[in-house]
Amino acid sequence: MIEAATVKISTMADDTLRIVLDISPQHAQEAFALFGVRGSPVVIARLTQEAATATARAEQVAGHTSDRVVEEKPKGGDLARLAGQFCANPRFREWLYEIGYDRDVTADEAAEAIRVTCDINSRAELDHRSDAAEAFHESIRRPFAEWCRARGVAA
Repeated sequence: MIEAATVKISTMADDTLRIVLDISPQHAQEAFALFGVRGSPVVIARLTQEAATATARAEQVAGHTSDRVVEEKPKGGDLARLAGQFCANPRFREWLYEIGYDRDVTADEAAEAIRVTCDINSRAELDHRSDAAEAFHESIRRPFAEWCRARGVAA
């Protein structure tokens, strides 16, 4: 496999798609040997983040080192979205104030409160870590819902 990254994509006058790729120096000789002649046929495929992660892990298991760092960044789902909605909700921030914050809470401070309470670095972790989801439900969602019900207001 030869790693490359797209640099430029354009459409020619005849609707031909032109893709310019950068190939890392470690693969340059191999790429030149394969594609060094104009008109060489090729097949391309987009490498997804999941495939890149799997490749990096396989290389690590095989004892190969890679000069690239593959970051696994989980995508947020329903809980991450809900946490974001809570942070934007003035009632949620009022609830935080009432349970112990010593001043009005901003949306950013509300987000930090959720991260600290659930021991996460990103709201997306709520959808990927069961312990974080449980902490969110037990320490944030349910108590806030009960506080809203006691006041007869929607969350």
